[in-house]
Amino acid sequence: MSPLRKQGSRTKKLDSRFHGNDKYCFHNRNYLSEHRICLGLTFMLNFVFWFSGSSKLGQTLVYKILGRHLVEGSLVAGEQIGIRIDQTLTQDATGTTAFLLYESMGATKVKTDLSVSYVDHNMAGFGPENHNDHLYLQTIAAKCGVYHSRAGNGICHQVHLERFGRPGATLLGSDSHTPTAGGIGMLAIGAAGWTWRWRWPAGRFT
Repeated sequence: MSPLRKQGSRTKKLDSRFHGNDKYCFHNRNYLSEHRICLGLTFMLNFVFWFSGSSKLGQTLVYKILGRHLVEGSLVAGEQIGIRIDQTLTQDATGTTAFLLYESMGATKVKTDLSVSYVDHNMAGFGPENHNDHLYLQTIAAKCGVYHSRAGNGICHQVHLERFGRPGATLLGSDSHTPTAGGIGMLAIGAAGWTWRWRWPAGRFT
């Protein structure tokens, strides 16, 4: 059985079947029910903490999150701003291109607090192409300090919500269902895969 490792308040079950990259791989089966219970408690505690520490009670949650992550511009309607991105997620349909572009820039470790590469889209290919993509995503994730979720772990936006969701944090995802994480108080944004080459090195989004 794979060992358990804690990161912050989360416990990951690491999958040792990857080729020496188990530090950045996790296995999701049999732990969902436990995490659903923990998720509710974590959400309640973080939500109370979030509001109790804010003096801007007249603002919406979105404005509060934007204000705490603002790195460029000002919070004025119609103005362009830049915000700090805490977490990112990619999936194998769009993430492969994103990582290829990112690698072509010569960038190495990502600047986010947490990034995850999920394999959950191209699962039933009969040729070698999809398998080659999956192997590439596994190796580049280990190189860049990104967690890799192997095929069979689950759908990216749901697994990310249950295992890594954090109220008040920002999430940028190359999957159209990324805003699912908004259900627990995150500012979760879906973006096209090609825009990602600029996001990981700077850890910001404009």
